[in-house]
Amino acid sequence: MSTKSEEGDSKHPVKAAVYTGIAYIITVVALVAPFIFIENVLVALGLMLIMALTIIALFNYYYAVAWGESFKSVFWKWLYSGYIGGYQFPHRLRP
Repeated sequence: MSTKSEEGDSKHPVKAAVYTGIAYIITVVALVAPFIFIENVLVALGLMLIMALTIIALFNYYYAVAWGESFKSVFWKWLYSGYIGGYQFPHRLRP
C-alpha cells in the first residue's frame, strides 16, 4: 500500500516488505503472549481480543492520518465491515 501510493522513483519494495514482516512478527507475538503467560484461557482470550482491537485501532489511526481521512470514519467503516463479515460467515457454512 505504501509503495503503491508513492510517486516518482522513491519506491523501495524490499524496505516496505521488511517493515511489513517486522510488524507481522510483533503482532503475532503480542497476540500469542497472553496464552503463554496466563494460565486461565478465558482471561488470556479476553486480553488477546482487547489487544487485537487496540492493534486494529492503531492501524486505522495510521491509515486515517496518512490518507487525510477522519479516524472515526475509518474505524466505523472497519467495525461495520467486520460485523457484517462476522455475521455472514457462519451462515454461509450451513448447507
